Amino acid sequence: MKPRPARLRLDRGPAIELSPVAWRCVALPTDHRPMIAIENHGRTFASWRLERGAGCASGVLDVVGPNFYGAMYTRCSRRDHARDERLPAP
Repeated sequence: MKPRPARLRLDRGPAIELSPVAWRCVALPTDHRPMIAIENHGRTFASWRLERGAGCASGVLDVVGPNFYGAMYTRCSRRDHARDERLPAP
């Protein structure tokens, strides 16, 4: 298979390429429970329906994983968001 960066897909929308070297912020809809799918080499690696709880003070979720079992999930972010989307110069 050709090397290709992992991609994220929301509700059967267009795929968003994820950077292998920096954080990437993706805006999520708040009017329904979106379906999130992580793709690798064009195949779905993990997918789940997002449960957005009211307990997240930052309002930003981080994708975590895959763990030992291959599972991925989201959690409330506690990192510095001022550094997001800073990609290194080519």
